[in-house]
Amino acid sequence: MSMFFWATGYYFTLSCGPHSGDEGHYLIQANSLYYDHDLDIYNNLDTKEKLIVDTRGKDYMHISPNSKGGHYYSWHPFGLSFLLSFTVPGGVLLRHLVLGILAGLGCGGMLLLSRMIGAGQRSSLLVCGLFWLSTLWGIYASRALPETAGATLTLFLAISVLGVKKSPRLSLSGAMICSLGLPWLHVRFLPISAIGSVFFLFNAYRFQRTAFKKWLFPTFLFGACVIGGFYIKISFDMFESGTGYTSTGFFNQPFGMLEYLGGTKGFVAALPIIGCSLWIVLWTIFFDRDNRYISIMILLIILAILATSCSSTSFCDGAAMRGRMMLVGIPLSIPLLARFFDKASSVNRWFFLFLSVIPVLTFAVLLIYLPVVKRDFAMPYEILPEVAPFLRNLSNPFAAPGSQLGLIFFLGSFLLIFSKQTMTRFHLIVVCCLFAVSLFWMQPDLIPANLSKAMKKENTRLISTINLNKAKLWTTNKKFPERSVYAFFANRLEKYTIETTPVASTMDLPVQDNDRIIEQDGLKPNDWLGRNYKWVTLAQPFPALAGTAFFCLSVEQSGPAKVDFAAVELSSSAANPLLETKLSFGNDNFCNQCFALSPADTGNVHLLARLSGKPGFVRIHELHWLPLNARLLDKLHLTLPFSR
Repeated sequence: MSMFFWATGYYFTLSCGPHSGDEGHYLIQANSLYYDHDLDIYNNLDTKEKLIVDTRGKDYMHISPNSKGGHYYSWHPFGLSFLLSFTVPGGVLLRHLVLGILAGLGCGGMLLLSRMIGAGQRSSLLVCGLFWLSTLWGIYASRALPETAGATLTLFLAISVLGVKKSPRLSLSGAMICSLGLPWLHVRFLPISAIGSVFFLFNAYRFQRTAFKKWLFPTFLFGACVIGGFYIKISFDMFESGTGYTSTGFFNQPFGMLEYLGGTKGFVAALPIIGCSLWIVLWTIFFDRDNRYISIMILLIILAILATSCSSTSFCDGAAMRGRMMLVGIPLSIPLLARFFDKASSVNRWFFLFLSVIPVLTFAVLLIYLPVVKRDFAMPYEILPEVAPFLRNLSNPFAAPGSQLGLIFFLGSFLLIFSKQTMTRFHLIVVCCLFAVSLFWMQPDLIPANLSKAMKKENTRLISTINLNKAKLWTTNKKFPERSVYAFFANRLEKYTIETTPVASTMDLPVQDNDRIIEQDGLKPNDWLGRNYKWVTLAQPFPALAGTAFFCLSVEQSGPAKVDFAAVELSSSAANPLLETKLSFGNDNFCNQCFALSPADTGNVHLLARLSGKPGFVRIHELHWLPLNARLLDKLHLTLPFSR
């Protein structure tokens, strides 16, 4: 499995770039440790990133305001970064080899734990193997984030708790490494470390009472004091309050715990089998005497993660695939599921397999379409129906408003687990009811933020087909807005700002703009009609469905050069000009204009600019492409940019 995740991790990096989400914050610390032998990342930022820090503040680059002595320390813990710093000379391949080894060790630990609690060999391989190949484990095993490493340490901590009966010395070493290593990976893992340590000492006292008193407890206590004290010292040396985070947000959003369990943002929606394995943890506590104590430990770890990581406003995992917060503790429940699988009824077994296979197939399809999906891989259930034709009509029942299905799913799972496993007909009825409810509530799982190009194209199609004679509009506000609001949700070009768009120029510009300057004179003639014109492309070409669309732009001019703008649909065999006009600038040298266009879906839309006459340059401040028509704007009480 280590080699598999080495390959998938490298494939992710080739397809999606060197990092996404929080990965960059861990990698830049690794580079700082290797090249500078410190954790101050300011000199590791490039010119553009330093400008962002100066203009938008440290928070934008996840630099802790608690940093002491004017240093620029990331608020992300550096444990994983320290490990990855040794891979910097070897580049991407060596980094993913180490990450793959960590994930592979986690897989081995899961399998070993299954066998230690009495699960059969076949069921252990089957249940654990399906989890290894799921979207949740597969994605995080392929990325430079601390969750997979944390899950691996947590699994081996549980193994040490069980193994102290037969191998006290080896278990002591494992427990110390795992429990004392978890906080270095992330401060969120402190409760797991504490719970695991208590249960290790408890089991050591139960099974090795003499050794516990003579050397086991003193050794563990000494290690905890030394390593723990070193951890606290470094934390307070780096940060004013001993932590890089400004606020824990503890219990400022308690309902996030319920949403995280069964809602649209919940990890059960990403990995449905967990809805069953959580009940199996409880079932084991009540009905499996041999594994009662380890199950209590697992339950406390899961509850601790829910309370500390999922009760704040950040419970939705940030820019990552849902399930990130619980990934550290959830693998502990999989071995219990494997043990229960041996005793389950035939209906329950098939139902468990069905729930487990869905994420595996999703991960396989994601790997196939990864070059298309790119950084949207963190939303596989939202993006894949938009890029894979055979998944076009698939819907996610967990996206139902109010998370009703999550509650019903947990209720159905409870009945399946806690009823007698000989009640096959009853189990069949429960499963059929769950399927019926799923079909009733099934709907597209689309989130109106962070949409990919493919999803935006689909939204364009949906918007263009709205029947205004029958459509109904509702608002979450107490009353309808008194004035029109900008239709930002429909803009396909929201990421194009003055910081990301090119600067078209026919003159020399300051050095700080060199990374985005396009010298028009250095281009070859590229006019679609064969004229001797040189056009600068302002945005990545994109497909637009046939119909009506509004294009709006905000442009700043410098110098007396005249500026032509054009929008044209280009394919390999034809060109469909949508607009070609000269821009008019005011006394402030700005042009804010909107144009009504009629794309015909004959190719990708190219947005172009050209300077003529005397030297000058233009900066693009805003670009907007809205697939709306005037009647729709009027009916929905919406407006275009620059008319707000």
